[in-house]
Amino acid sequence: MRQSWATPYYSKGNGPVERFNRTLLGMLPTLPASAKADWKSHLNKLVHAYNCTQNDSTGYSSYYLLFGRQPRLAIDVIFQVAYEDQKLKTKSHAEYVKRWTIEMRRTYEIACKKAGNAGLKGKQQYDKIDRSVALLLETESL
Repeated sequence: MRQSWATPYYSKGNGPVERFNRTLLGMLPTLPASAKADWKSHLNKLVHAYNCTQNDSTGYSSYYLLFGRQPRLAIDVIFQVAYEDQKLKTKSHAEYVKRWTIEMRRTYEIACKKAGNAGLKGKQQYDKIDRSVALLLETESL
């Protein structure tokens, strides 16, 4: 179990979820007109598209960070597209796991650095428009 700091009935308390919801709502207009009436049945396709798209903050797709490879889509099978994960092809399971672990550690390090840099850039942008207010404390003489 993990402690959650989000208040159940206060949606603004869970920022990452709200940010994803905003992105998902922005993707709904991309559905064809015939699918918009029954948008709930098409959410899985939109989430899959989101997971397969490269994230600006990390430089990798969510799918890649989770599985360590790009998704194999139906269109890729039709056109017999070669996959990058062929470089991990080995003769033994142990060797595959070793190579995969090394590759994913490197990937996570790069993604963490890029996410940190994106956070700093966002803070700098925010600080440009944020105006701080100096509070003056009054002290009483005893």
